Amino acid sequence: MMRALYSGVAGLRTHQTKMDVIGNNIANVNTVAFKATQTTFSDVMYQNLSGASGPTDTLGGVNAKQIGLGSLTAATKNTIENTGASQDTGEAFDIRLSDGQSTNFFIVDDGTGQKLFTRSGSFYIDGAGNLAMTSTGYMVQGWQAVTDPDSGETYINKDTVSPLRLNTPANQTSEPEWTTEGYVSGILDKNSTDINSDAGYNMSFGFYDNKGNLYTAKFAVKTFDTEGETYTIALKNIYDENNNDILKWYVNDQIKTSYNNEDTEANRDKIIASIFGTLNTTTITDADGNPQTVTTVGKAKNTYGLTNKYSLDDSNNISVSQKATNTSTNTKVSVAYSVDPYKINANPGEYIVKGTDGKYHVLGFETSESNVTPTVLGAKPKSAYTDFGTNPTEDEWNEAVNEAPTVESVFGANSTNLATLLTNGVSSDSVAINSKTGALEVTYSDSTYVIDFDESDGSFSYVGDDGDEGNTTVSFNMSMITAVDSDGNAYDVAFSDIDIDFSKLLSLNNGGSSTAGMDRGNVDEPTVHAGKAIGKLTGLAVQQNGEIYGSYSNGNTMLLGQIAVAQFPNASGLEALGSNLFSETLNSGSFDGIGVEITNDGGKMNTGSLEMSNVDLSREFTEMITTQRGFQANSRIITVSDTLLEELTNLKR
Repeated sequence: MMRALYSGVAGLRTHQTKMDVIGNNIANVNTVAFKATQTTFSDVMYQNLSGASGPTDTLGGVNAKQIGLGSLTAATKNTIENTGASQDTGEAFDIRLSDGQSTNFFIVDDGTGQKLFTRSGSFYIDGAGNLAMTSTGYMVQGWQAVTDPDSGETYINKDTVSPLRLNTPANQTSEPEWTTEGYVSGILDKNSTDINSDAGYNMSFGFYDNKGNLYTAKFAVKTFDTEGETYTIALKNIYDENNNDILKWYVNDQIKTSYNNEDTEANRDKIIASIFGTLNTTTITDADGNPQTVTTVGKAKNTYGLTNKYSLDDSNNISVSQKATNTSTNTKVSVAYSVDPYKINANPGEYIVKGTDGKYHVLGFETSESNVTPTVLGAKPKSAYTDFGTNPTEDEWNEAVNEAPTVESVFGANSTNLATLLTNGVSSDSVAINSKTGALEVTYSDSTYVIDFDESDGSFSYVGDDGDEGNTTVSFNMSMITAVDSDGNAYDVAFSDIDIDFSKLLSLNNGGSSTAGMDRGNVDEPTVHAGKAIGKLTGLAVQQNGEIYGSYSNGNTMLLGQIAVAQFPNASGLEALGSNLFSETLNSGSFDGIGVEITNDGGKMNTGSLEMSNVDLSREFTEMITTQRGFQANSRIITVSDTLLEELTNLKR
């Protein structure tokens, strides 16, 4: 047989193999992330007719005489390192790998624990919440997000890769946050009708508790001093999502438990002031506006011995206790006299008591070891005042009180005098004499704050009281609220104190219209400390480094995991398994079970797009032409060889 015949057969086989490869490439021209294969040929072993001989002094060398025995397929090289073009899909979990210095592969698990690798980033969330390949269902591998129990910080634990389960029950919701800051902005117009009305200009403030429940606080702003550009703001109501006034519930509960059911306007104002209000100190002035000074009767610097101390019990009986006095000089000392509930917490010896006539009277006491004499502060006792002795009757007590001068007659009829404060039901925290000025000062809880503006340009000046010049923030003390409903059942929630900033508020002429409003959050960064309701998972997003974040209806984002990638020293040495999958081989290098972050060497993940096949049709069709011609030429070798054999067999007929 002729050697050429078998060479032709070998040529047909190699070209057939190449044609198979070309056909596979063209068939996968639209396969996601498909990598084309290139075929290379090599010649087969040679038959030596004679060996080579070296040159001598008289003869030249002779080359070996060899006849080739055809061709074979030397290699099919996968162009796995050549990246295909990008195809936009708009799908959140269609991910294209962009390589930096290394070729990157997604890591998937085939369900048996075997790790396979792919460039096809067409993924979806399966029924169990896992990120998986759309074609095979194999689960995508990555690193899990871990929350530090102490700091609450979430980070990626880059340990051995595992399936990325994103839609877990824990990931379905984002924890609520309570509100800790708020601010007021806009314009207060002193000419607006509502701000000068009895109801005032109303503002609403929404805030969250620790469970994400939304509440609405109602505030009223009223003009205090038109010329001085001064207003007051007071808390009126706090409504829950069912329109229940929890402020009313809280106040009623406090009246019962802390104020012994003494349901007075003064007590209610004091409770509200503890939530939103301040302590105001008023100096009692005379009719001319001058601070009223008080001379305290008979105080001694040194006290020795014993004197009587009198107190009024629940039955209005005066009982006696004892106090030291200077017996050597028999100095008269003011008695620390308790007349509860009439006493307004005055200094020892200085009392303002309510008489049976309904008016407030100023009463003081002087004492020796044997008697107590009621006396007007700074004045001589009247003859009608009798010696109480040690056990005055109720009538004797009332007579002494009623004949004592009224507050108005002692301190004047100024609009800020003590009588007005007491008559209006203001619950005083203390009545004291200023030790430096001698002026009488009344400190009381006020359920309003003063808002003051610069008269020249209407810019914000301060909020609080006269002692808070330059203050921009007041506290909404919601942490004090232990809300109970109308049935006495406690709310299972907690509130945070809320700092409310007034610095953005202005007092301007706005055509008689006020636009001031309250919002939760930081005055400079409104989304910070604003509080949030519980959030429901609304979407997932993959970052360029593979981190996956969940988006929630309350505006939160949460780190849920990170997609890891695998890199190999010889990526083209991977074995193609079909379904866009590869496995490692002895010549590709091995996977360490951990993987790497794609951005470490300049790579990234692009969502909403896929990597297209890297098949080049122009190249494939050109290769097809040369393959066809090569196949034809080899078939001619067989034909010609057959003809020669035919001639040989025809020699004998």
